[in-house]
Amino acid sequence: MLITMVEAVLASEDDMQRMLAAAQDQITTSREDEGCSSYIFARDVLDPLVLHIVEVWQDEPTLHAHMESAHRARYLAATAAAQVEMTSVKARMFETSGERDLKLYIDEVASEIAADRA
Repeated sequence: MLITMVEAVLASEDDMQRMLAAAQDQITTSREDEGCSSYIFARDVLDPLVLHIVEVWQDEPTLHAHMESAHRARYLAATAAAQVEMTSVKARMFETSGERDLKLYIDEVASEIAADRA
């Protein structure tokens, strides 16, 4: 099973800076959480006032533990004064029966990019 959380947040530049400063501890500690496969904060290339947050968790218990963690509470406290608008929030659970390496696909994409640049 995998759970993905994908959020987009709109904020002023000052609030964006506040969120990014607080995010460093949040990202580092969240990536160490049991069950965290990925935890990413990224500014939108086309609109730098939009912050995308992508989380991937192994299962519901590890996601719930993260939601109750001290580092998440610190992040929420540090960003409480920020005036933000959640423009998108999506949570999805994927049932999986196993995993398969997609290296061949990745190699093909890398070859296509290299050919386009030549």
